[in-house]
Amino acid sequence: MNWLYFIPHVWDSPDDRTIWEDVYILPLIPRSSDDISSIWLTVYAQGPRPDSRDRLELEHYARCRRKLHGRDYMIDRPICNMYVRTLDFNLADLLFYAEFFIFDSFGDPDPRLVPGRRENFAGTNAHARIVAAIVGKVSTEGENYRN
Repeated sequence: MNWLYFIPHVWDSPDDRTIWEDVYILPLIPRSSDDISSIWLTVYAQGPRPDSRDRLELEHYARCRRKLHGRDYMIDRPICNMYVRTLDFNLADLLFYAEFFIFDSFGDPDPRLVPGRRENFAGTNAHARIVAAIVGKVSTEGENYRN
């Protein structure tokens, strides 16, 4: 089955690496209503062993270790967080994790991701609504500033 996806953060290069990222996911099926919800999935890498002086890195590492509890991945379904045992990931890895999330959560044996646009996901999840409000505010304030 085809699934529309959108990554709300800009990737300068598909080879860039990160320890977390958000991705919106929506089954690509005909809709009879504008009242739809998408999945807001956040993927977290366990990351490298942190410098013991960086409290935020220590907290992230400890949270991932607790969630993984010896497993290679863990999906926290109520809030759609996915924890993976890896140092970091690139764009191709992120898309693999999103497809694996669909397979594991929905039983789709052949999930295929199709790139979408921000507009495809407007208002479909809490994060998308916040981003839309910020984009609207920046656009409005930018116009006010230019005038």
